[in-house]
Amino acid sequence: MTPFFLSCDASVLVAELLHAPFRTLLRRGTLRLLVAEHHWDETLRVLATRIEAKVEHDALTDAAAAELLSSLAALPDEGVIDLVPRDLYAPHEDLARRRIPQDPDDWPAVAVAITFGVGILTNDKHFLGCGCATWTVETLQTELEEPAPVDDDDSPAAPPPWLTALAATTSLPEEWGWPVVLIRARRAWGGESSGNADQCSSCSLLLPPGYGGGPGERLPCPRCGGMTRSFSRSIVEMA
Repeated sequence: MTPFFLSCDASVLVAELLHAPFRTLLRRGTLRLLVAEHHWDETLRVLATRIEAKVEHDALTDAAAAELLSSLAALPDEGVIDLVPRDLYAPHEDLARRRIPQDPDDWPAVAVAITFGVGILTNDKHFLGCGCATWTVETLQTELEEPAPVDDDDSPAAPPPWLTALAATTSLPEEWGWPVVLIRARRAWGGESSGNADQCSSCSLLLPPGYGGGPGERLPCPRCGGMTRSFSRSIVEMA
């Protein structure tokens, strides 16, 4: 089953990751958070400070605090949280800043939401009106607890060709959903020194080398449906 994808801001991560029920919700596999890379760095710094405060107030032992911080830092490695490379959402920085004038420093959460066409998990009212759906933790928990609708046709739907092509570049299962496959593919091609890349001619979404196929085999963009184009550029410049 394809998980429910959401962008999120750093403040909601800090507030909720210290709560065991929210960590349990993440590990169920029905939700995947798409987190901007430098938001995650900020999140870990603030979490470390708050965990240290709990130790000072005898709410946690030193050993328990170290174990908790270690388990939180490992969430991306567990595939519970997906860290989005900056070059995937940076093209939308100007638009995202305009969408959130009350706190433009939170633009990465909006840019990630725009990039992947998803909502934003947040407790902050300044995200209202940003043009993206917003979710609170309470509403999200209710939504995910609802049983999935029953489809009278039990036969599995054929995956769209763009997802098959994208998954093939990373040998990842298609059911992970295109945001995860794209993020993992981006990290895979980011390790190369040079090569070809594909890009949507409509929304400029960067795609992994070989996504578009050969001549005459253009595949639609997974985000907007526009046609992709191939080009050569330094992969280092994209990192």
